Amino acid sequence: MNFIKSKYLITLLFLSFIAFYCNGQNQNTGKGKDFWFGIMENYALPANISIYIVADKPVTFTIAFPKLGPPPLTFTLVKNRDTVINFTSTTPVKNFQLHNTGSEAAQNRGIHVTCNEPINVIVLNDAVNSTDGAAIIPTSSLLKNGIYYINTFRGEAKSIGSIYNSECLIAATEDNTEISFIPSVKTVGGKIAGNTYKTILNAGQVYQIQAADSLNLTGTKVWVSNGCKKIAVFQGAKCSQIYYGGTCNGCDHLYSQAWPTDIWGKTYLTHPFADMPNGYMFQVIASQNNTKVLVDGTLKATLNEGQAYLEDVTFAVMKCIVTDKPAAVVEFMKSGVCNGNSRGLGNPSLMNVVPIEKMTRAIQVTTPVTQNLINEIYIGIIVKNNAKSLLTINNVLVDTTKFSASASCANYVSGSFKVNKGIYNIKCDSAFSAYIYCNSDNRSYAMEIGAIYDNSSYNFKVDPFSSIYCDTTQNFKFTAFGDSAQSFTWNFGDGTTGSGNTVNKTYSKSGDFSVKLFAKLKTTGCSDDTITKVISIRRSPDISLGKDTTLCNGKVMFLAPFAKSSWAFKWNNGSTLRTQSFLSSQKVWLTVTDSNRCSSSDTISIKFKNCDSLELKIPNIFTPGGDELNDFFNFKFSGYDEFKGFIYNRWGVVVYTFNYPDKDFWNGNIENKDGEPCSDGTYYYIVTARQKSNGIEKQSNGVITLIRGK
Repeated sequence: MNFIKSKYLITLLFLSFIAFYCNGQNQNTGKGKDFWFGIMENYALPANISIYIVADKPVTFTIAFPKLGPPPLTFTLVKNRDTVINFTSTTPVKNFQLHNTGSEAAQNRGIHVTCNEPINVIVLNDAVNSTDGAAIIPTSSLLKNGIYYINTFRGEAKSIGSIYNSECLIAATEDNTEISFIPSVKTVGGKIAGNTYKTILNAGQVYQIQAADSLNLTGTKVWVSNGCKKIAVFQGAKCSQIYYGGTCNGCDHLYSQAWPTDIWGKTYLTHPFADMPNGYMFQVIASQNNTKVLVDGTLKATLNEGQAYLEDVTFAVMKCIVTDKPAAVVEFMKSGVCNGNSRGLGNPSLMNVVPIEKMTRAIQVTTPVTQNLINEIYIGIIVKNNAKSLLTINNVLVDTTKFSASASCANYVSGSFKVNKGIYNIKCDSAFSAYIYCNSDNRSYAMEIGAIYDNSSYNFKVDPFSSIYCDTTQNFKFTAFGDSAQSFTWNFGDGTTGSGNTVNKTYSKSGDFSVKLFAKLKTTGCSDDTITKVISIRRSPDISLGKDTTLCNGKVMFLAPFAKSSWAFKWNNGSTLRTQSFLSSQKVWLTVTDSNRCSSSDTISIKFKNCDSLELKIPNIFTPGGDELNDFFNFKFSGYDEFKGFIYNRWGVVVYTFNYPDKDFWNGNIENKDGEPCSDGTYYYIVTARQKSNGIEKQSNGVITLIRGK
């Protein structure tokens, strides 16, 4: 047997936001607080088991072995880092066997991970010349009473040995969980293809099924038959050759987590592996009869429940797979020299293909390696062609020349980016699917990242749709849809609730609000299931240019509004600077945009006048009748800034003094007091006008006639 390729399966973090943090509604990605899994049997033993934990904030997490014996292990982790726990060297776990062996027997080797904040979990199984791995789906994303169909590949060559079986594994998350399964082929334990079998598992127990001889378990159906309980299902093989064909060797252990049927999709785009010109293989499996499978627009198969269509793609090209009913697609990396790698790197691996319906907009991923996996690590991405220039990895725009298109996959491109070991944040304003894989010496790993595990049979949408909302007065329309639900109730994350298919809602404050839709399901009889999305509402930036202003010609108007350093500016003259100066009359507008891409605008009218022209016109009559017409003894003037004056009655008594602008003009009352009106008649005034800038003064005197009218 040739050396075995190692297969890591890498997981992700979804940032919020994002989106949907780049996505206005953050959906169920691989991030969670609770995980259940088990380790499938590798072809080579003993196996060294490791677990990787990734978080975007400081966390404390616990790894427990409820039925096996060792006490729980508790760890802390800083943000944007990964933590590796090697159970082979960790006391006391190193004294226990974590991997499962044999077929069709309940084993006490279930593993449970819990955390105080959302994390991602990767499991690695490393044996002699063989490494496998899986990204674990959080328990919150597993569906109650979900139905699973195994989708794997055994390989055609019997020369690798009939003991290297295809296999699957079921992990129970609750006590008294009745597992039903229908094997697609004869099993090692003697189960007959097509018959229904049952077994009872408690939380912390697992049940491994292995196919007899060189048979393939693909199409095996697994479900819970005694109520609304969740299980985690894994698929793969102890050792598989893809594609043997008599010309190249290479056998490896396959391991991935199966998706329940309710989160399957209908449109898939495969990803060609970098530096593997001889292509790959993919396999489509159906859960409903008469499921049509089109590849690049050509009908390739009509499948019944549990049947699969396998295709050998002999070139490194993206393929478009469309089904008229929900289906699942997996992709296989080929064995050894068969894949055409220029350095002879790579061997079999298995990954789920992410349907277009389950693409995301932001992820965080780690790329673990071992001493056997030190060659070429890639991030593979599929995105719309018109959005590739918006894609960033660790906040750096990607090289768009790395993408290639397929004539049959309209509007989408696929690209691979070589990276080193580390943590990578991938973001885009448009939804994308992503994969991590490593081509190593007779070894490889591959897995999907960034998948959204929302229930395909029902969901909800938000209108209007945006990545981030910038107005706390925005009215939202939440609409639930799906034939599988009998009724819907809502929790909007701010202490309010609702019920019904459509609910209108306004948030009174900014923040991130987890909107939960609870659906009572008709199909499973379960009381309810939940879909959670996050509405991100941000307060728009406060910006003010002040009041409209009039200045003298020759002066300069400076505008320097208060702003945060992260804000971006755009003035009506095209400038992006914070400060501006103006010398002429105009209407000025400014728009600022903050780091959340929320914007606010303000305007100001600036006028300049000739202050060198001095003019003063004083009326000789006014009518303070309360009709707001000529109610004040005021002046028309230009060039002057201040006025001091005295109003005398005909006996020479002062009835009003004023100092404008500090004290207003005369309103016809004694000292402008309410209730003390002066009588109609002739009054005398002395007014001194002054221009502050140069000290020029002018004195005027005369008579003013007060007429109140009737």
